[in-house]
Amino acid sequence: MSGERITILLAGDSPSDLGKLTAALQAEKIEVLTINNRDSIVNLTRTEVPSLILLDFKSCFDICRMLKRNFVTEPIPILALLFPADEVDRVAVLELGADDCLAKPFSFRELTLRIRCSLNRARDNQGKARYKQSQYYSALTRRPSVSSPITD
Repeated sequence: MSGERITILLAGDSPSDLGKLTAALQAEKIEVLTINNRDSIVNLTRTEVPSLILLDFKSCFDICRMLKRNFVTEPIPILALLFPADEVDRVAVLELGADDCLAKPFSFRELTLRIRCSLNRARDNQGKARYKQSQYYSALTRRPSVSSPITD
Protein backbone atom coordinates (compact mmCIF):
# COMPACT_ATOMS: atom_id res chain seq x y z
CA MET A 1 0.00 0.00 0.00
CA SER A 2 2.73 2.47 0.90
CA GLY A 3 6.26 2.60 2.27
CA GLU A 4 4.93 2.91 5.81
CA ARG A 5 4.67 -0.26 7.89
CA ILE A 6 1.00 -1.11 8.34
CA THR A 7 -0.23 -3.41 11.09
CA ILE A 8 -3.88 -4.40 11.18
CA LEU A 9 -5.60 -6.02 14.12
CA LEU A 10 -8.10 -8.39 12.56
CA ALA A 11 -10.74 -9.47 15.06
CA GLY A 12 -13.63 -11.77 14.27
CA ASP A 13 -15.60 -14.81 15.27
CA SER A 14 -15.09 -17.00 12.19
CA PRO A 15 -11.68 -18.71 12.05
CA SER A 16 -12.06 -19.49 8.34
CA ASP A 17 -12.90 -15.87 7.47
CA LEU A 18 -9.99 -14.64 9.62
CA GLY A 19 -7.64 -17.03 7.83
CA LYS A 20 -8.73 -15.91 4.37
CA LEU A 21 -8.49 -12.22 5.24
CA THR A 22 -5.12 -12.68 6.92
CA ALA A 23 -3.65 -14.42 3.87
CA ALA A 24 -5.00 -11.77 1.50
CA LEU A 25 -3.75 -8.86 3.64
CA GLN A 26 -0.32 -10.44 4.11
CA ALA A 27 -0.06 -10.81 0.34
CA GLU A 28 -0.37 -7.00 0.25
CA LYS A 29 2.64 -6.73 2.63
CA ILE A 30 0.43 -5.83 5.60
CA GLU A 31 1.33 -7.20 9.01
CA VAL A 32 -1.75 -8.85 10.55
CA LEU A 33 -2.53 -9.66 14.17
CA THR A 34 -5.59 -11.87 14.58
CA ILE A 35 -7.81 -12.40 17.59
CA ASN A 36 -11.16 -14.10 18.01
CA ASN A 37 -11.65 -13.36 21.71
CA ARG A 38 -13.75 -10.20 21.91
CA ASP A 39 -12.93 -9.75 25.60
CA SER A 40 -9.19 -9.35 24.87
CA ILE A 41 -9.37 -6.86 22.01
CA VAL A 42 -8.90 -3.69 24.06
CA ASN A 43 -5.95 -5.14 26.01
CA LEU A 44 -4.23 -6.43 22.86
CA THR A 45 -4.84 -3.12 21.09
CA ARG A 46 -3.32 -1.19 23.99
CA THR A 47 -0.14 -3.29 23.94
CA GLU A 48 0.34 -3.86 20.20
CA VAL A 49 -1.11 -0.54 18.90
CA PRO A 50 -2.08 -1.43 15.32
CA SER A 51 -2.43 1.04 12.46
CA LEU A 52 -6.06 0.01 11.96
CA ILE A 53 -8.60 -2.33 13.56
CA LEU A 54 -10.69 -4.51 11.25
CA LEU A 55 -13.74 -5.96 13.03
CA ASP A 56 -15.54 -8.98 11.59
CA PHE A 57 -17.98 -9.95 14.36
CA LYS A 58 -21.68 -10.58 13.96
CA SER A 59 -22.15 -7.71 16.41
CA CYS A 60 -19.31 -5.26 16.92
CA PHE A 61 -21.20 -2.36 18.47
CA ASP A 62 -19.93 -2.96 22.02
CA ILE A 63 -16.34 -3.32 20.81
CA CYS A 64 -16.47 -0.03 18.86
CA ARG A 65 -17.83 1.71 21.94
CA MET A 66 -15.09 0.28 24.21
CA LEU A 67 -12.26 1.13 21.81
CA LYS A 68 -13.44 4.71 21.24
CA ARG A 69 -13.88 5.35 24.98
CA ASN A 70 -10.28 4.37 25.78
CA PHE A 71 -7.78 7.23 25.39
CA VAL A 72 -5.08 4.87 24.11
CA THR A 73 -7.19 3.15 21.46
CA GLU A 74 -9.44 6.09 20.48
CA PRO A 75 -7.22 7.46 17.65
CA ILE A 76 -6.91 4.06 15.93
CA PRO A 77 -9.23 3.84 12.90
CA ILE A 78 -11.85 1.08 12.95
CA LEU A 79 -13.30 -0.56 9.85
CA ALA A 80 -16.30 -2.83 10.54
CA LEU A 81 -17.37 -5.66 8.25
CA LEU A 82 -21.13 -6.12 8.55
CA PHE A 83 -23.51 -8.93 7.66
CA PRO A 84 -26.35 -8.32 7.31
CA ALA A 85 -25.58 -4.71 6.53
CA ASP A 86 -28.89 -2.93 6.70
CA GLU A 87 -29.02 0.83 7.14
CA VAL A 88 -29.73 0.64 10.88
CA ASP A 89 -26.59 -1.43 11.55
CA ARG A 90 -24.40 0.74 9.32
CA VAL A 91 -25.54 3.94 10.99
CA ALA A 92 -25.24 2.44 14.49
CA VAL A 93 -21.67 1.20 14.01
CA LEU A 94 -20.60 4.56 12.59
CA GLU A 95 -22.27 6.43 15.47
CA LEU A 96 -20.44 4.20 17.96
CA GLY A 97 -17.05 5.15 16.55
CA ALA A 98 -16.22 3.05 13.50
CA ASP A 99 -14.51 5.14 10.84
CA ASP A 100 -15.97 3.08 8.02
CA CYS A 101 -18.03 -0.04 7.41
CA LEU A 102 -18.26 -2.48 4.55
CA ALA A 103 -21.12 -4.83 3.73
CA LYS A 104 -20.40 -8.52 3.30
CA PRO A 105 -19.85 -9.97 0.77
CA PHE A 106 -17.28 -7.49 -0.49
CA SER A 107 -14.43 -7.39 -2.96
CA PHE A 108 -10.91 -7.47 -1.57
CA ARG A 109 -10.01 -4.57 -3.84
CA GLU A 110 -12.68 -2.41 -2.18
CA LEU A 111 -11.50 -3.50 1.28
CA THR A 112 -7.89 -2.49 0.60
CA LEU A 113 -9.08 0.85 -0.80
CA ARG A 114 -11.18 1.50 2.32
CA ILE A 115 -8.21 0.56 4.53
CA ARG A 116 -5.99 3.03 2.65
CA CYS A 117 -8.65 5.76 2.88
CA SER A 118 -9.16 5.17 6.62
CA LEU A 119 -5.42 5.39 7.22
CA ASN A 120 -5.20 8.62 5.20
CA ARG A 121 -8.09 10.17 7.14
CA ALA A 122 -6.35 9.19 10.40
CA ARG A 123 -3.53 11.64 9.77
CA ASP A 124 -3.28 15.01 11.46
CA ASN A 125 -2.54 18.31 9.70
CA GLN A 126 1.21 17.60 9.60
CA GLY A 127 0.67 14.22 7.94
CA LYS A 128 1.56 12.22 11.03
CA ALA A 129 -0.59 9.18 11.72
CA ARG A 130 -2.89 9.78 14.69
CA TYR A 131 -2.46 6.18 15.82
CA LYS A 132 1.17 7.08 16.66
CA GLN A 133 -0.34 8.96 19.61
CA SER A 134 -1.70 5.61 20.76
CA GLN A 135 1.81 4.16 20.76
CA TYR A 136 2.94 7.03 22.96
CA TYR A 137 -0.03 6.65 25.36
CA SER A 138 0.47 2.90 25.44
CA ALA A 139 4.10 3.35 26.47
CA LEU A 140 3.04 5.70 29.24
CA THR A 141 0.47 3.29 30.66
CA ARG A 142 2.41 0.05 30.20
CA ARG A 143 3.76 -1.53 33.34
CA PRO A 144 7.53 -2.04 33.35
CA SER A 145 8.38 -5.69 32.72
CA VAL A 146 11.37 -5.69 35.04
CA SER A 147 11.60 -3.55 38.11
CA SER A 148 14.83 -1.64 38.38
CA PRO A 149 16.77 -1.99 41.61
CA ILE A 150 16.97 1.06 43.84
CA THR A 151 20.52 2.17 44.37
CA ASP A 152 21.85 4.60 46.97
